[in-house]
Amino acid sequence: MALVQAQKVLLPVISCHAWSGDKSRIALSPGNSEIIIYKTNGQEDFEKWEKEFELKEHDHYVTAIDWAPKSNKILSCSQDRNAYVWEFKGNKWEPTLVLLRVTKAATCCKWSPNEDKFAVGSAAKMVSVCFYEEVNKWYVSKMIKKHKSTVKAVAWHPTDNTLLATGSSDMKSRTFCAHIKDVDGKPKDRTLKFGDQIVDYTSKGWVHDIQFSPSGRWLAYIGHDSTVQFVDYSQQPQTPEAQPIETQVVRHDKLPFYCGLFLSDNVFIAAGYDFAPYAFQLENGSKWVLKGNCDEGKKSTGGTTQGAGVRSAFLKFQAQSTVGSSNVDKDDSPKTRHHNVINSIQAFEVKSGNVTKFTTSGLDGKVLFWNVTELQKNLGLTL
Repeated sequence: MALVQAQKVLLPVISCHAWSGDKSRIALSPGNSEIIIYKTNGQEDFEKWEKEFELKEHDHYVTAIDWAPKSNKILSCSQDRNAYVWEFKGNKWEPTLVLLRVTKAATCCKWSPNEDKFAVGSAAKMVSVCFYEEVNKWYVSKMIKKHKSTVKAVAWHPTDNTLLATGSSDMKSRTFCAHIKDVDGKPKDRTLKFGDQIVDYTSKGWVHDIQFSPSGRWLAYIGHDSTVQFVDYSQQPQTPEAQPIETQVVRHDKLPFYCGLFLSDNVFIAAGYDFAPYAFQLENGSKWVLKGNCDEGKKSTGGTTQGAGVRSAFLKFQAQSTVGSSNVDKDDSPKTRHHNVINSIQAFEVKSGNVTKFTTSGLDGKVLFWNVTELQKNLGLTL
């Protein structure tokens, strides 16, 4: 029987997190209907953070948060079928309700690159592409309805404000034209109109996440079958219902991933049910390979909280009478820094277009920082 040590945690559970543009603040949800904003004071140790605001407009579990770096607006969505855009006015965050027009839970959300519209996926098998209507002073939506099950992830092309990718539990990832005339002006290419599906790619499991690389060349999507599939999207024809080009399937021999992030066009990080991030490298300009565990051989940095020694000693004494003294000192706790599923990964520091530091959060209630320079040394990564 292993003794469970008291780990340092920020919250009992974290369902998602997002950083402000200047990275001085973090917004996260503690696995309920609330959003909490912390001021980090330039510290990576979350014990030194200060709670600034609690946003309580949602009625149910908050599923996703996205913080626009330029406009400083926070986008959130929830199982209450609503989304809000939060703006800091005066001394507080003011919410504006978004008319999603969905009948089931909102599951994911993302600002477009220009921050003038956003996409919200839902369990109603559709994506709401929303924009602000000046006449009525609210956010309205146009619907994309080509999915056959819950939309679990959305991602915008980094250089094309009209190209949207989605991942769904119908085991498909898709790209769509999301051009809105009121926002994007007249289309340059009239072969595609709003809602047109460009292409779909097949997975053998639910698609948990989908991401574009910084240049938009690569598209990666994460399946529940413990795979990450990569597509050279720069080679994909951009016509309605185009034939999908070949994907590269990279398999993982352990538990599935849940979320991912491109550090550059050459490195991808995925994390999930295995409690640790894993790195993928593009080799010879065309082949993706799994390089290894970013947390291999590391012990949890959480440590024990002050005063936990007396409690641990009591538990050890108590355990001796039930499991025997020879089994008491066996430690079966995770050797990784995270002690539960990682459900969110975000870029924290970007230099010359490459992510040099990123953060992860999970069901263990921690927010942890990862230095890419260390990963390059340990795993031989080349950004």
